[in-house]
Amino acid sequence: MRPTIKINISGVIFHIDEDAYARLREYLTEINTHFAGQAEGKEIIDDIETRIAELLQARISDQKQVITLDDIREVVSILGEPEDIFEATEPENETGPETRVYAGPRRLYRDPDNSVLGGVCGGLGAYFGIDPVWLRLAFALMLILHGFGLLVYIILWIVIPKARTTAQKLEMRGEAVTVTNIERTVREEYDRVKEGVKNIPQSRAYRQTTNGLNQFMHGLGQVIVALLKAMLILIGFAFLVGGIVMLVALIALLFHHFSWFPVRSWDFPAFSLPQFLGIFFDPVNLPVIQACLALTVGIPLVALIYGGIKLIFRIRTRDRVLALTTFILWLISTITLVALGAIEARHFRTNNRIVRNVVLDVPPGDTLYLHMRSRADMGIDDNEIWIFDDDDDVAYVVNNRTLYIRPELDIRPSNNGKTVMELRQEARGYTREQAAAHADKIQYHWELKENRLIMDPYYTPGPGEKFRAQDLNIRLMIPQGIIIYLEEGLEDMLDYYVDNDRDMRRWEMPGKFWIMGKEELILSE
Repeated sequence: MRPTIKINISGVIFHIDEDAYARLREYLTEINTHFAGQAEGKEIIDDIETRIAELLQARISDQKQVITLDDIREVVSILGEPEDIFEATEPENETGPETRVYAGPRRLYRDPDNSVLGGVCGGLGAYFGIDPVWLRLAFALMLILHGFGLLVYIILWIVIPKARTTAQKLEMRGEAVTVTNIERTVREEYDRVKEGVKNIPQSRAYRQTTNGLNQFMHGLGQVIVALLKAMLILIGFAFLVGGIVMLVALIALLFHHFSWFPVRSWDFPAFSLPQFLGIFFDPVNLPVIQACLALTVGIPLVALIYGGIKLIFRIRTRDRVLALTTFILWLISTITLVALGAIEARHFRTNNRIVRNVVLDVPPGDTLYLHMRSRADMGIDDNEIWIFDDDDDVAYVVNNRTLYIRPELDIRPSNNGKTVMELRQEARGYTREQAAAHADKIQYHWELKENRLIMDPYYTPGPGEKFRAQDLNIRLMIPQGIIIYLEEGLEDMLDYYVDNDRDMRRWEMPGKFWIMGKEELILSE
């Protein structure tokens, strides 16, 4: 029993005994040492290893799975001993006549080095020793005269294998697959490729290709430049039109008293921006705020229009002084606007509340009717009213520069047996004293006619008062057992939820009689 070694040659696994392995390793080491330093040495070594793998595979069968020393000796005798190979490749021999060793019958392959389409004619020419030009002419005549030349060529293309390795190319020409012939073939291919690469710049095809590529790149560059110019013109036009439209809208918004500024939706009449700003800011500061707002927003819009004109007409100017001047002006206006906003924001620093209690003289045993006046009763035109709040809990209305705010009404049981209206007035200010003063100026009108309580739908901050987050909550304290009737329209004024035994929301309660219970309203059946 002899030990074996598992080796890999050109991607093929072999089992080889120790003596055979030692001889094969010695042979390959000498081959590698000789060819390793040469330019095409790696390709030569790879082709030699591929040929060794082919020869060893031919010596493997079902009865014989291990490569022996005799097998290696046969392979070496076919490829040639190293000393014979190296003598044949010495420089002095290269000047003598070329010697080709033939090894009997040739094998049919497609020749990739002498091909027009698939290398069929080149392979047939090498196999039969005929110039491939005559074979190509024969296929062309068969195609013209009989029409089946192309079919025959395609069949041969499919059936005949391609000569991929150096060994197959040698077999195609009937030459012995020895190390010497492998080396010579690889060197010939290497020199042919090297010479072809060297001659590429001088070839007509190369010049035509280079000129065509240059013309294509030049044309492509012109197309790209034209597209970029068109794109810049479109962008400039968009800047110009958009800037003009927004600038006109800004001027109209700031300095004209038209309804350009809707706050919630376009479904309702709006009011102008000066009216809106006049709700919050002091009349002395309002013109300055308008001017600073115009410069802060208008300068970028003017720059947008100017940039659009430059893009459209391709104007190149140095605008450093102009740009610096406008930037300083924009910065001053922005700082001033922020400063004035901060000054006005101080009026909302803190809040305070005052409470007024009014005892209502409701005749005992009578039903108390709650009625809310309409806007027309207050002299307010519906077309001039703007409601901010979507839920209508608090409505801010501007009419003839008068601010109207909707109060909230809550109905609760009385704890002293009297009908009391509690007015809880709240506002904000820089100090608590100022906040209380703003709250005290809230004006709200109501009146009691016999057993009917008539209330306005809005209150005002008071003469000369600006918006300081004024708020009015009305609490109607009703003694137990008193019947009240909520008239239609009162749902806009009622608190979101008034305690009642049916858990009705505010929009469900009007149009019904209610009895004040111990803790909540009870629906009268």
